[in-house]
Amino acid sequence: MLLADKIDEIKTICQYCKKKATMVLRTQDGLPVYDGEQIQIGGNETYISVCRKHYFAPLITSKKEQDYDN
Repeated sequence: MLLADKIDEIKTICQYCKKKATMVLRTQDGLPVYDGEQIQIGGNETYISVCRKHYFAPLITSKKEQDYDN
């Protein structure tokens, strides 16, 4: 950013509350991952955009719980 001539903000919203998303939460098997490798190959199924509130308290359940509910 020191040498950048222009910085564009990519605007996105939190998946849960529709407020401005400022963080990206990595998930594995439907559960949040806070430790481990910094970079993991994956796309929409691995990373979700969230606000600060939902980064620390996401409203997600594991795939096993989702399968049990159905």
